[in-house]
Amino acid sequence: MRSTRRDFITTAGAGVVAATLTGQIVPAEAAGVEKGRVVRVTSDELVNVKRDRPVVEVAQKVLDRAMQEYLGKSKAVDAWSSLFSDKDLVAIKINCLGKPKMSTTPEVVQAIIAGLKSAGVKEERIVVFDLFGSHMRMSRYHLKDNKKGISYIHNKMWGYEDEWRKHPWGKVKFTKILLKADKVISVPVVKDHAVSGVTGALKNMAFGTIVNPSHHHKNNCDPGIANIYNLDPIKTKVSLIVCDGAFIQYDGGPQSNPAARLPMNSLFVTRDPVALDKLIWEYVDELRKKKRKRPLARGRGKPVHIATAAGLGLGTDDRARIKLIEKKI
Repeated sequence: MRSTRRDFITTAGAGVVAATLTGQIVPAEAAGVEKGRVVRVTSDELVNVKRDRPVVEVAQKVLDRAMQEYLGKSKAVDAWSSLFSDKDLVAIKINCLGKPKMSTTPEVVQAIIAGLKSAGVKEERIVVFDLFGSHMRMSRYHLKDNKKGISYIHNKMWGYEDEWRKHPWGKVKFTKILLKADKVISVPVVKDHAVSGVTGALKNMAFGTIVNPSHHHKNNCDPGIANIYNLDPIKTKVSLIVCDGAFIQYDGGPQSNPAARLPMNSLFVTRDPVALDKLIWEYVDELRKKKRKRPLARGRGKPVHIATAAGLGLGTDDRARIKLIEKKI
């Protein structure tokens, strides 16, 4: 009998527990990862410049096209249905650290929700979450733990697991939102970060789902980000990454910096967090070069965790192996 989303997880696979308790993490390809394949779809109409936010209807068209391209389906509903069903409890992990202007946008989240609903996922089985409630509110999300509809919640609302999970660089407790979910959609943004170099797919899940992210910021967050992403349940539950590239920020991150924020008018779809983060690094550095700023690798925040994640089998950072498929509508 399938657990409801209110049920607490009380058991775990013996193999997973043994691995996390001993802290012995070995390279292992994450579930569902198609190494190197990333789809980027762009529309000049995605961002309404006057309102300074995406247009929901355009976001839906852009995302559906990206899903079709990535999954090789002629219809968007078939693409969504190939990954999700009415039996899934789906958690959508947003990133609101760049509040108020450089967070995952509600409009892109609405497009994702529409896609899930087309696959038969009921609203009461969709949870949108992030680390801090205050950041979500500042990013135009209205918090509600909803029994009959979509929930918008932060980690503490469902609490954290009781036992620590060890990894070679420390220990963590995951939010029970992540533990209860059957599948996760990660929705990072395209932004620089003063410590880790970029805020992308890896950091969104690794630091946005644990109780103690501040304990893992040493050495440019390396190997903390990679080690945590490599733990269950992250690497086994992230079924899709939809990167919100409506805007890009090339300097001043992780906080919002309007002076370094520009429309990018793009959405990305992939299941390779490493390849995506490598591309984000490139996009940020391209703008930094145009604005006469040092490349990330020569600054205080270096994205060294990307290579570490590749070494753990979480994806590829080899640019020759990254297949970027670009479409414009």
